[in-house]
Amino acid sequence: MVESTDTVEFEEPGEPGTTSVLTEEGWQLTRYEEPGDDWRLLRDGSWESPDGLTRSFPLDTPTGD
Repeated sequence: MVESTDTVEFEEPGEPGTTSVLTEEGWQLTRYEEPGDDWRLLRDGSWESPDGLTRSFPLDTPTGD
C-alpha cells in the first residue's frame, strides 16, 4: 500500500490535460480534475492531491521545485 507521504513516480510522463488516480493495479487515467489549493506542485509539472493518490497534468504546466 502507498503511504500518503510517499510520492509515487510515473513510469512515463503524464500528458498535459490528464489526471491519473493510483489504484491497486497502478496509475489509471480518469476525467481531468483541476488541482485544488491544497495540492502540491511536483518537479515534473504535475499537481499531487493531498492524499497522494491523484495526479493532474494541467495544459499549462508550471515548473515545480
